[in-house]
This record gives sequence, C-alpha cells and structure tokens, in this order.
Amino acid sequence: MRLITADTLGEAHTKVVELIDEFGEITGTEDLEVTSDLFEPVCIHINYPHHDPKISPYSLFREGFVKQYKDALYTLTSRRDDGTDATYTYGNRLCDYPTRKERFHANGKRRGLRRLADYLLAKFDYYPNGCNFNAEMFGDGRGGGINQIQESVINRLIASPTTRRAEAITWVPELDVDSSEPPCLQLVWFRIMPDHRLCMVAVFRSNDMLSASGQNLIALGALQEFVLNEINVVYQQLDRPLLKMGYLECISLSPHMYFKRDALELKRFQNKDSSKGLFA
Repeated sequence: MRLITADTLGEAHTKVVELIDEFGEITGTEDLEVTSDLFEPVCIHINYPHHDPKISPYSLFREGFVKQYKDALYTLTSRRDDGTDATYTYGNRLCDYPTRKERFHANGKRRGLRRLADYLLAKFDYYPNGCNFNAEMFGDGRGGGINQIQESVINRLIASPTTRRAEAITWVPELDVDSSEPPCLQLVWFRIMPDHRLCMVAVFRSNDMLSASGQNLIALGALQEFVLNEINVVYQQLDRPLLKMGYLECISLSPHMYFKRDALELKRFQNKDSSKGLFA
C-alpha cells in the first residue's frame, strides 16, 4: 500500500495524481477503456480536511462546479422510476439504504368487516387462512429505507462516544452483484478520538484519481463536517465537550486515471498549470 499524507484536500489530490502519473501502468478495463493503474491500494491521510485549499490548483473543476458535490453524501435524490434515474447515488445508499419488506395482503375473497378483521388480527401476528405477503423494495430514494448516517453513525456516536461501530455502507448484494455500475465508494467509518476529534475513514473499491477524486474528497469532507455538526447540537444540550474536525483518510483499492480521456486535465497537473479551469 502507498501512503500519501497531506494537510488539505487540494494538496492530497495533487499528490495522488502525481503518484499515479509516475508509477502507474497502462492497462484496460472490463469496459474496454484504457487507464493508468497503480496495482496496489493507496491510502490518503488528510490532516485538516476543513482547511483550504479544498481544490487542487491544477484541477479543471473550480468552486462553482464543485458546490453541487458538497452535500451529495447526505442528501436524498428522489427516484422517478421512469428509466431516467441514475443507477445509484451515494446519498440514497447511505441515507435511504435499500431493503425489502414484506407487505401484508388480506384474504381477497373476504369483504367488509371480515377483511378489516384480517388486518387487525395481523397486527397481533395472527394471519387468517388465505392471506399472503408480497416482498417489496423500499429505500434508494423512494423512502422507507435505512438512514445509516443518522442511525448507525450519528445516533451511535451520541449514545457511545467510544464506539467502533459507527459505519455506513453502500453495497447492496441484491442490486450490485450483477450490476455493470456498482458503487465505487464502499463504506465510511467514524471514530471519536480521546482529544474529541471526529475522524473518518472512507474505502473505495475503485477510484478515478484524476477527474473524480477531487470531488470525492470534497464530498467526504463535507459529510464529516455534517456528522460533526449534528452530534455537536446534541452534545451542547448534554453539556459534553464539543467535537473538533479530525483527520480524513481515504483508502482506494484500485486507484487509476483515464489518461487519454482526461488528457487535458492531466497536462495541467504535469505542467503545474494553475490558470482558470474550464468549469469555474
């Protein structure tokens, strides 16, 4: 594993692009795209994710473009189910995690009070003959899923500041095992340190380090700050010491970059070109 240490998000993005540019090997993907890969994981340790600069000076993407990513990991995107939805969003997976629930259906042959009685009896786990259940998918932007950021992260850290269980995942085997577009970000994990710093670790199975990781890091830092602020609201009421922003660590299992597709941006990093980007 390669380790990169940086003080800020922008510095981290610059360093990881330089690392892959120097040591990456040309290969192809299962989608027949050409990439430069580092065939070992990269761990990026960022000391002060809340400090500027949050964007590498050589990135094509500037503040105006990046703002839309800042709340991407804790905001829901309602699904229209009309064929135009994204395969997934991280906000939906983390805050409305998909789950199947059985929905009770009363005996279709019974009417009126007898049908009502079937529903009432089911509340006490008694199901008359002829009733049935249909398993339906909830969550993923439809509502009814699991808000992992609230329940597994924020609530756990409030209930037990020493917990090691404050984690949220994105992978849904039922949806992702055969998917051609499974999530790249796999999990986020939080821990409160003895000096009251809230630290965060994120794991990516695959990570485009040139054109995507800059936005990824900004969104992760924003999620870390969101969790910290939500906890501090409660901590203040409980008269506990308030939390401070700690380190952000991003582990990428398959770091790579599309050096042909994104040649213009790569050249900016290679030439140390900090002129105004295309997407200001």
